[in-house]
Amino acid sequence: MHIAVTGGSGNVARIMMGHLHMSGHTVRSIDRPERDAPAGVREHCTLDLRDNGAVKDALRGCDGVVHLAAIPGLGLGLTDAEVYANNTGFYDCSKAERVLGWRHQEHP
Repeated sequence: MHIAVTGGSGNVARIMMGHLHMSGHTVRSIDRPERDAPAGVREHCTLDLRDNGAVKDALRGCDGVVHLAAIPGLGLGLTDAEVYANNTGFYDCSKAERVLGWRHQEHP
């Protein structure tokens, strides 16, 4: 499968992408514009997750997405803008899933 992972430069995302790659999946890293591609990642795109059209374009051609992008520190004094960015990123990924015709799945 071709899997997109948001927050590609983050600690958890790098581990997840390694597991996906070792399991035979093609991985596309998605991250903020100021972030470089993680080592060993062949597909990397940068965007603002608050831009629904850019999210949809970045996910096109993939079979699924693991959404791990977030501004860390929820409950530890994040500003309203940071909470908005986290929520909007999740919403845009979910909306793109529907537009692209994917079945939404969550796994514990």
